[in-house]
Amino acid sequence: MAVGLGPSFDEPLLTLHDRFAALIRERLDAAVADGSIPPLDTTLASYAWMGALNEIILRWLYTGEPSPLTSAAPQLKSILLSSVGVRTAGTSSTGTETD
Repeated sequence: MAVGLGPSFDEPLLTLHDRFAALIRERLDAAVADGSIPPLDTTLASYAWMGALNEIILRWLYTGEPSPLTSAAPQLKSILLSSVGVRTAGTSSTGTETD
């Protein structure tokens, strides 16, 4: 987001990112444990998910796209789930909608 503005800003931002990624990791760990998703590096996946969400939100804040922001949710959900081995109905392996 704004990394590079100095330690007084970077450290709290990185702490916030770590906390958000930890929430995602906990959910992914639970999904691995119950067999909903195959075993994977949930720490790596959680930071990838956090980064993807961060970029979509930043793009929306700066450009207003996607408009409305919620319009990206279905495809983003498919893309993120696909990244951990889940195939959702109506989507291809790339996360795009299929007929």
